[in-house]
Amino acid sequence: MPDWVRRSITAHPDRPALTDGQTMMTYADLGAAIDHVGTSLRDRGVRRGDRVIVDAERGLTQAVTMLAILDLRAAVAVVDLQRRTQWADHAIAKINPKLVLTTDAGEPTSTPGDAHGSPSPGDAAYLLPTSGTTGRPKVVAVPHGALANRVRWAQRCYPLHANDVVLQLSSPAFDFAFWELLAPLCVGAMVAIAPAYSEAEPSELVTFMAATGVTVAHFVPSLLAEYLAGSGGSGLAGLRYLLCGGERLTADLCRRVRAVTQARVLNQYGPTEACIDFLTHEVTATDTDPIPIGRPIDGVTTHVLGPHGERVPDGQPGLLYVGGACLAWGYLGDAARTAEMFVPAADGQRLYNTGDLVRRRPDGVMEILGRADEQVKIRGVRLEPAAVEATLVAHPAVRHAIVLVSGEQLVAHLVLDEDCPDDELRSFLGDRLPPAAVPSQYVRHSTLPKLPNGKVDRMALLGSSVPTETTDDAESVMERRIAHLWAGVLGVPSVGRSADFFTLGGNSLLAMRMVARVRKQFGVRVPVRLIFDAPTLAAYSAHLEQLT
Repeated sequence: MPDWVRRSITAHPDRPALTDGQTMMTYADLGAAIDHVGTSLRDRGVRRGDRVIVDAERGLTQAVTMLAILDLRAAVAVVDLQRRTQWADHAIAKINPKLVLTTDAGEPTSTPGDAHGSPSPGDAAYLLPTSGTTGRPKVVAVPHGALANRVRWAQRCYPLHANDVVLQLSSPAFDFAFWELLAPLCVGAMVAIAPAYSEAEPSELVTFMAATGVTVAHFVPSLLAEYLAGSGGSGLAGLRYLLCGGERLTADLCRRVRAVTQARVLNQYGPTEACIDFLTHEVTATDTDPIPIGRPIDGVTTHVLGPHGERVPDGQPGLLYVGGACLAWGYLGDAARTAEMFVPAADGQRLYNTGDLVRRRPDGVMEILGRADEQVKIRGVRLEPAAVEATLVAHPAVRHAIVLVSGEQLVAHLVLDEDCPDDELRSFLGDRLPPAAVPSQYVRHSTLPKLPNGKVDRMALLGSSVPTETTDDAESVMERRIAHLWAGVLGVPSVGRSADFFTLGGNSLLAMRMVARVRKQFGVRVPVRLIFDAPTLAAYSAHLEQLT
């Protein structure tokens, strides 16, 4: 991959390579910036095979730094450094990096060279922490060979041209961001890096896509639905390709997309352990639910197996296993979990157990049916409710905890030994789990309902009501201004000063939208984490008043 980018730098020095809407870098600029950062990294001891942590926030500096690390044949590890939580600290410890970079890599102190050579296909390209069953992160290590195979296949299946503009909307903490950055640079196209939090503001994203001339974009389906609702689809008309993945795509959403764009729509499937995605289906006008997840990419084999590893006939449900060029090494520093999930097949190749139930149609196309385990996805993020439950019961006030999915939110059902406010629980979880794993709502029970076999009656819990907040009036000017913003974001008529953002229906996506609107109205940048630490209107307003 680094060699392909270098070829583009040599072949297209004057073409635009990167833009964030404010600054544009040509390929010549990009090459010089990679050398600048790479020299500084080498001076700090970074060598081939080392691991270097970068922040999870999008931006020109971050993109150049990632490219410089790959150019040195080191591995990019992405961690959210804006939230130095216990979860992030555990991820950093597992990665055991040579460096942790929070800004640019500094001034070069020696001349760039060419001594690092080409990477081996088995060298790690990137490392991504994902949610684990214990509440501590697993770190997935993906080799250069898997990434190169994925980019080569995509260029054959939906080729990019030098005049394309690819939107980078994904956070670098998600593997699709590596395709958004690298694939266009390999063919001399341009990457348009969306402003921070613009995914939460459709109007801002529309303006950016129009100004930069985006022709290729990837959306998680729930975010695409938000974008369509907030923009009417403006900005999609100029697309050649619209890529979807991370969640189940519906026929209704596809119909709404087709009403505003003639772009080819591709539904893509794959976990982090299988390098971005390994199944793709081009959506047609006749597709109905469930929208297929498609056929395997080049160099990949798929297997639909029964509970004892036996092959399942076409049309019957079974567990999806994948093998071939897409596979990650496994989980860094966790040989037992790697051996459990990456298993040997009869023919000797390694197979990864996706945990997803699928059926293969007679034409070879896969349809996804659901999970075989308790894992869920919230806005494209894979989560283990059991990990959230285990973390909750580690709080001294919590005796029992069951975490369920309600729409696009997690709801925690609790039995407490002592009273504990929601904001304390959110802060406790927010320090130990990724943001998407922190429940939006907390329901107290004296006991949890049980089935005759003694197990918790989860269906009864789903029907439990969530208490509403009081609507005491906002007092200060700041509180009134924030109340107006919250009401607009949450779609409620009014917000009292003791109202809780999450109890009113807030989630991590709406929290990002709040950050964008606060920045626009007050001209200050606040961390998303603030809403988790100060979820009531009064507390949030007080913190914001200190910043302004």
